Amino acid sequence: MIQSLRKSIVSSLTPLVKGMVLFLYPKTIFLHKGDDIMKGGTRKRGSTWSYYFDMGTIDGKRQKKEKGGFKTKKEAEAALSKAINEYNNIGTVFEPSEITVSDYLDQWYDLYCKPNLKYNTQVGYLHIMEGHLKPRFGKYRLKAITSAILQDYANSLKSNGFAKTSIAGILSVFSAAMDYAVEPLHYLPANPMRYVKYPKVEKKPRDRIILALQEWQRIIDRFPPGSRYYIPLMIGFYTGLRISETFALTWDDIDFEKRTLTVSKQIVKRNFGADVRKAVEKKGKKELKSSWYFTTPKTESSTRTVVAITRMK
Repeated sequence: MIQSLRKSIVSSLTPLVKGMVLFLYPKTIFLHKGDDIMKGGTRKRGSTWSYYFDMGTIDGKRQKKEKGGFKTKKEAEAALSKAINEYNNIGTVFEPSEITVSDYLDQWYDLYCKPNLKYNTQVGYLHIMEGHLKPRFGKYRLKAITSAILQDYANSLKSNGFAKTSIAGILSVFSAAMDYAVEPLHYLPANPMRYVKYPKVEKKPRDRIILALQEWQRIIDRFPPGSRYYIPLMIGFYTGLRISETFALTWDDIDFEKRTLTVSKQIVKRNFGADVRKAVEKKGKKELKSSWYFTTPKTESSTRTVVAITRMK
């Protein structure tokens, strides 16, 4: 296969160039990429075989790719053909990472999750990583995870009684991590989660907790007028706002004439470079370098105007 490739490329050259090539490099494989000629081949080093090929010029210097450890020349030639094909398609040669799933999840968390996700989302991802993914896959090499293994895991979540939303949450976090391993890190050639089918789980009716007025009165007795929590509790009781939306209200959100509240933001915790892992380990204890800040509402439909009940003053 390699020799036929060599012949086809050399035959496309002009007679003069072809003669020079065959004279100077009689045992070398020549590869064509655009208008550039790449030189490659195999050779024996000790008891094993290696392949090599030129990858192009950077800053005026020719870059070479070489890999060894093959038992036979045939294996080295097959690997060379695969490496060249990958290089011609994506401009780089893929080499599976030896990193474990546990170490990779930590790396993904630091590189992607911390700079891009909201504080509470980071906490949720950490619980999934530490409570589900690492115990099951942590000791495996990342490159060893296959679609079949992941499908079996997805099915086991269902058989163990996990709710549909819990299964989707766990698998989606792993899928996002795998996507990042493909691009931009190039640890994997493809995301094995792409071929996993989420098991069908019947959605159970959601049990809503409805407070009786007597129970609500017990809460107000605990936090009476004058308490710092009284007004937020009353707003939540009469309008249905989330606690993060309630504490994010500012005077410009309130229209006393129309008796309305406008929900345009929520308040969440921000960690200024501090590791959320430490906050999770402290289980609610105050975290250094953390504060609260305004951000967009939880969903697009959460931005709304609420009419206050007359009794609320």
